[in-house]
Amino acid sequence: MTAVELTRESLRPLAEASRERNLTVVLGAGASVPSGLPDWNSFVARLLVDAEVVPDANLANKLLKHNDPHILLEAARDGAADWEQALTRALYPPESFPTPSALHISAAGHYLADPKRTTLATLNYDVLLEHALVSGMPDDTSGVAIVTGENAPRSDDPQVFHLHGVITDSLVRDAIVSFDDYARLVAEPSPWQRGFLEDALSRGALTLMGTSYRDPDIRQWLHTLCGSGSSPHPAIVLVVRESLGLSHEEFLHAEATLRRVWESIGLTALTTHSFVDAAQILRELSFLDSADYASPDERVGRAWSEHARRFAALQREYSDALAGDRDTMRVTLGTGVPQATLWLARPGGRLARWASHDRYYRSPRELLHAPTGHDSSWLAGKALGTERQVLDDISPKAPARDARRRSVLAIPLILGDGVHPEFAGAVLTFGLERPAEHYARDQSRWAGVADKLAKDWGRRLSANAFDRIRE
Repeated sequence: MTAVELTRESLRPLAEASRERNLTVVLGAGASVPSGLPDWNSFVARLLVDAEVVPDANLANKLLKHNDPHILLEAARDGAADWEQALTRALYPPESFPTPSALHISAAGHYLADPKRTTLATLNYDVLLEHALVSGMPDDTSGVAIVTGENAPRSDDPQVFHLHGVITDSLVRDAIVSFDDYARLVAEPSPWQRGFLEDALSRGALTLMGTSYRDPDIRQWLHTLCGSGSSPHPAIVLVVRESLGLSHEEFLHAEATLRRVWESIGLTALTTHSFVDAAQILRELSFLDSADYASPDERVGRAWSEHARRFAALQREYSDALAGDRDTMRVTLGTGVPQATLWLARPGGRLARWASHDRYYRSPRELLHAPTGHDSSWLAGKALGTERQVLDDISPKAPARDARRRSVLAIPLILGDGVHPEFAGAVLTFGLERPAEHYARDQSRWAGVADKLAKDWGRRLSANAFDRIRE
């Protein structure tokens, strides 16, 4: 499943929030995991190993299956020679250079589009959301205020409220990590974090994105503030399949139950499949109340219909372009490129193999289709579902495998109709004759070319999909 499958119906719970006087966005670990930072269990496991509570990550993970991670962290704290340094090492492994994810960038973009109506908060220790804000601001602005206490600085600069403190490579401030930290916080009569949530709900809607909602303080406070319909404004939680580790089929069976669980404590649940979906939802928020709004799946349908209408002509145009791109990549890589293919998203959450460098297809009915999503077994489907370039080896058991191809580079293509937010609506793939490791070692050699091809194809597809509609 991908962001382009978002329908009007699935976005309906957020339509009310988009009309609110203020929207508070609270990001969880799901925003930072795609950036290369550990999820909560991995973070805890690293701390346990670092403090020599356990000899290796394997045993740490086994303990985490049957024990409260916050209590295990008490043992890690006792065993650490320097707790703050241990926290930093666990969060930022050596040679890690995390950059903002799609969810960070979308949250920052929503804020910068209308700062007076948006409040940003995070349960994460990192400052990637701040980095995303700075990247989207004019060069002459002073910066972003990091707030970890009730006395927020009085400033016109953007503020990010860190409800559980901050950990960077040079700073640890007010970090809420272990069982004792949470116990002390919940026992406080009026902690600033609870006041922040209460104030947020008094001013407008609250939405939690990318969190597994295991934090005991947040659970207790939101149950108190939202239970029995007591909140004056909606509180919405995005339940993301990716964060739960469920297959598509498992999620379908559990989806209704998950919604009821959240509704039972006063929150509205919006279920989605990946963190990329959540990022697209944030991008859509400002448009939901527009009279001419078209949801992502409707825009995909329009792009597909326009391509189907001009199928024969576009087959020739795209096949010729792919042949030229194949030659470009062959020269750039210095190795054979047996295949260049364009995949186009279609309604219903599938990718169609739309065009190839060495053949013309006669009808949309004869096109090969592949599933999409962050966990798709097809590399093209995974690239669309993650909105990231994917370079990987081809499984020997892969369907329709060509013996000349050892690996595939899949490049997501961004489409736009000039009115609504852009979306990943197609994928460009190159079958390669050597294993992925060979190309990964020298990514700087071809990354710029891949980015240029992605931009060229994005413009080409957008023009063919939407220019006639805009007229």
